Amino acid sequence: MQLTLYQYRVVGKITAYVGEEIWNEFKRMVLQKTDDNRAISKELAKLIENSLPERVATKTLQNLGLLPKTLPSAQNVRQVVPRITTSAGKIVRKMRDKRLASLSG
Repeated sequence: MQLTLYQYRVVGKITAYVGEEIWNEFKRMVLQKTDDNRAISKELAKLIENSLPERVATKTLQNLGLLPKTLPSAQNVRQVVPRITTSAGKIVRKMRDKRLASLSG
């Protein structure tokens, strides 16, 4: 997946506190792929962006050409409660009895 440079333009600076060992390992990993020091910032931006589920869903739908005009926000999605009451115990018992009947013939 190729991302354009404008997606990583930084409006301001941030400070993050990361353990030195983890930071050095991350830098090594990124610099093995490329010698560009800016790649570290790009990779961090990618990680942050990929941790935002709405952005991931939007980007995936865009890539598939399936993006609707608007996506519902998390507040607009309501929980649906099943109307049929079910008993997990009864369902499992039926499955076990069916399995036992097929084994004993």
